[in-house]
Amino acid sequence: MDFHISFNVAMVIAVVLGEAVSALLYSNSHVLGKRLGDRYLVTALICDVGLVIFLKYVIEQHWSVGGWQEALILSLWLSLFFVCLEGPHTVHNSLDTLSHFSGHVAHKFTLIFVMILSLVYFKRY
Repeated sequence: MDFHISFNVAMVIAVVLGEAVSALLYSNSHVLGKRLGDRYLVTALICDVGLVIFLKYVIEQHWSVGGWQEALILSLWLSLFFVCLEGPHTVHNSLDTLSHFSGHVAHKFTLIFVMILSLVYFKRY
């Protein structure tokens, strides 16, 4: 297994756009009307960089993404992976925990989708 990732401008754009999406979704005026929680910028940026490296590896080695449809499908699969790993620890016997967790899943899906699109559409820069 060869793990070789070359740095490019698309990776920086993906991190910046991903953090912009996260800032919007975690702001006080959230689209769903409910605040999801807090984010710490340094930790968020470190995790965003790690996620971009992982996504770049996946789309270069395992999953060909040519347009937004493939990016959408890959984002759905990776979000489902998050649901399967995190759901049993987060969702309890109340509708409130399910709705809160659904907000986190929507955030992960949107974050991954924006990052993949950035990596695909800005790879020539």
